[in-house]
Amino acid sequence: MSTSSPLNAENTPPIGDAGSARPERRVAINSGLLLAAFSFQAAVSLIMVGIIARYLGQAGLGRYAYAVSFIELFIALVDMGMNRILVREISRDLPQSDRLTSAIWTLRTLLALAVMVVVGVMAAQTGDRELWLAVMVYYVAQVVFLMGDVFGAVFQGYQRMEYQFWGINIAQVSLLAVTLLVVWLDWGLVALFAARLVANGLRLAYLWRTSVTRGFARASFMPETVRGGWIALRSSPAALRSWRRDGKEAARAVVNAAGEKMGAAWQNVALSWHMLVESAPVGISLLLRSYIWRAGVVLTVLWLGQTQGDLVNGVLYGPLRAVQQLRIIPAAFAAAMLPVFSNRVGARQSEFDTAFAKSLKLFFAISLLIGLAFTFLADPLVELLLGESIDLAAAAAVLSLLGWVIVLYFPNWLYGVTLVALGRQRLETVGLFLGAAVGLVVAYLTIPAYQAMGVVYAIFAAEGIFFVVGTGAMWRHFHWRRLLPSLLRIVLAGALTGLVFLLGNLLFLRLQAGGVVPGGTLGAVLEVLVVGLIGLAGF
Repeated sequence: MSTSSPLNAENTPPIGDAGSARPERRVAINSGLLLAAFSFQAAVSLIMVGIIARYLGQAGLGRYAYAVSFIELFIALVDMGMNRILVREISRDLPQSDRLTSAIWTLRTLLALAVMVVVGVMAAQTGDRELWLAVMVYYVAQVVFLMGDVFGAVFQGYQRMEYQFWGINIAQVSLLAVTLLVVWLDWGLVALFAARLVANGLRLAYLWRTSVTRGFARASFMPETVRGGWIALRSSPAALRSWRRDGKEAARAVVNAAGEKMGAAWQNVALSWHMLVESAPVGISLLLRSYIWRAGVVLTVLWLGQTQGDLVNGVLYGPLRAVQQLRIIPAAFAAAMLPVFSNRVGARQSEFDTAFAKSLKLFFAISLLIGLAFTFLADPLVELLLGESIDLAAAAAVLSLLGWVIVLYFPNWLYGVTLVALGRQRLETVGLFLGAAVGLVVAYLTIPAYQAMGVVYAIFAAEGIFFVVGTGAMWRHFHWRRLLPSLLRIVLAGALTGLVFLLGNLLFLRLQAGGVVPGGTLGAVLEVLVVGLIGLAGF
């Protein structure tokens, strides 16, 4: 494939940070920016859950959760993990950013149109017109979000996350403002999802304009990809015969011979195909991960019925959303580290292993602290999050157990990123497939009996299987003589922190029983602050 690109002729990328002599400083800056932005995003998301729970009630929140979960099972087919591949390729070859970005933009547009038809047909099976419309509006909103993510990946490839920082903040402020307007005017379920469409549209406009005006990358639809795909499809019978007779290279030669009639445009078709093939394992992994975390919400409706399923999902959605928002922590660090990991694979393997070990220790320590916090603060957290219209006792039980999935989820996220950097993303797909299969069996056995807790058991099983596979895949990068003592110290610190949390919790409950501190919402706020700070200080 030619390395020259007419798309890049106008702009020379102005960024030199990707090859900076101080990569640690750039990683720290990028991680801090993304962590701040994702933290704000998580805070807004939790505020949104509280607003929507109080506005719709338990059954209404269950319908909202069903629409969100239904789309997240399909949207991964549009995402296809292309952002990670785009970050990796841009970080390796900055001058090709326009062609790479345009290839992803084209693929995502075509996939979005195809999946939209499937979503529309599948969503109509419920026979609920309002729910169907809500699902379709949310689907379009998520497609707009993913198109903005193309430019977010460009900024990650250049290691300039400050622009992504502002894009996230613009979207969250807009989302909160429009949602409050919808609730105030009582416009209903569909309008809540329309608010996301408005916010994601503003984010896309900002990221697109910034990328183009500052010379990072342009995204152009490549119509030749459609024509090239048709040519490849028509030549596939001959290519298949050549494969059987002479092997894969002969089959590739047949397809290339047919495509050469397009001239130089065939190079863009080949690039799009390459990006799709590279993204496919990551895309399947995203689909499986969405299934692991979201399928339970859909399965409760299928196995328990619409009415009971909505009530169960009303309990489940708040804790599930709260735990999922904590992915901001590994996501922020992983987004900053992916180009660094990619640059260190091979010749700088020792630096790769060192960065991996440091990231693993950090993720394990943070996840352990979060698991302890959810165990001892579940009651006040769900009261603050959901209000009094939800079964708070059931929600607290779900949150206290689901929080411990984080101890598996954080390392699993790191495994996924490092396997992409190593070019071994197919192992992530295998691990998630096995995890999803085991999770489905556990869900089938436990959801009818334990309802919301059955979904938690299924998620635990799935993440546990992937943790085992990921650990095995990265085993040779573990230097146990240096790593094991650090992990043992973290476990000891966690045990002591659990004791501190327990004592702090008992003290607060005694003060509350004696009337020293108030109950209700104010008491919940004080308990989260006081006991949380005591536990954090103990850690």
